[in-house]
Amino acid sequence: KLSECEINFSNFEDWMYASEYVKAHDQLGEIAKAIDDLGEYEKVIPGLFEKIRTDLSAARKNAIDKYKEGLSRGTDLAFLGVDDLLAANEIRTNELERQVAELNLSDTERIYEDILGSYQKLKEDLIKEMDDDSRLKQQVDTINNLVRSVNDKYEYVLDNYNKEKEGSDGLFDQLVIDESYNQMLDKTVAEVNDILKQSEPASLKNEKLQSYIDELNKEDAKITESKDLIFNAKKDVEYAKDQLLKLQIILNEIRVKLAQNHLPSINEIYKLDLERGRNYIESIKKELDAETIDFEELKNTVLQAVDYIYTMYNNINNVIGMALMAENTIVFGNKYRSSFIDIDSDLTRAELLYMNGEYTQSLALAIATIERIFPNAISKEKLNV
Repeated sequence: KLSECEINFSNFEDWMYASEYVKAHDQLGEIAKAIDDLGEYEKVIPGLFEKIRTDLSAARKNAIDKYKEGLSRGTDLAFLGVDDLLAANEIRTNELERQVAELNLSDTERIYEDILGSYQKLKEDLIKEMDDDSRLKQQVDTINNLVRSVNDKYEYVLDNYNKEKEGSDGLFDQLVIDESYNQMLDKTVAEVNDILKQSEPASLKNEKLQSYIDELNKEDAKITESKDLIFNAKKDVEYAKDQLLKLQIILNEIRVKLAQNHLPSINEIYKLDLERGRNYIESIKKELDAETIDFEELKNTVLQAVDYIYTMYNNINNVIGMALMAENTIVFGNKYRSSFIDIDSDLTRAELLYMNGEYTQSLALAIATIERIFPNAISKEKLNV
């Protein structure tokens, strides 16, 4: 441009020297326009170079930093073609600088914005991919946990099914016992690994893995029901064995108490109850020893036996306690028989009630009789209870 100005000045001088004033005037117009153009270049070009060398360099650096961060985190970024894009943008930037240096400013702003936008989009894509990759790692962890969960529960079902299934009586009809489970898990793991090896966006991988997570959740729920079914059945068996031992001890304690106290009528009253208690115990033994355990029947028998024998145990304890109190009250009052005829008569009635096994009525009458002599004087301490 400066050379063009110098030529125009030289032409201007030549036209003036030749007295060609009209041509000299035209040449002067071209000189003025060239000077104006140089003024505009002086305003625009430094700013363009600044934007190219500062803004584009900063945008490039930001994109490269994110690229390095992603690589350090092990994120698959190959499909983004980062290296090719960086190389292409570097060439375009150099070409843009050359174009500006040659004062060829046509379309430079668009090219600059295009390169800058390319770096910014690359940075955004890298950030999104790293976020998607983090979610992908969570998806993989979820799948691994589900695979382990399903496998462990399936192994539990396999290990315990043969021990419990014979006694199902329909209880285990919904059990999930399928030898294809291991094949399904192996196939799932293999397919997931194949997906992870693909060079494609993590978001796309996440979509694919989600379907496996949904399916594994369904399988986990099904096998959990089977595991819980067997676990509860085994727990019922252990509970039955534990209660059987306790019920045998309680029934034996009842027999010992009845034998030790020799209470009138009580042995006959509870003879049938003891027999029924023994029948419950024999039923539990029979069901536990059976080749085919009916778990529902076993559970119901145990519940009935526990309720019946514990109730009988409490009732007998109450009766024995009542009988002992009645007996001690009568013994306490015997010393006053000779002094009070009515006392002797009422204590005799209390004895008859005692002999007939009516211990509550016997105790009430004996206490009422003694309190006629000593109001409110009867206490558990004096009765030795």
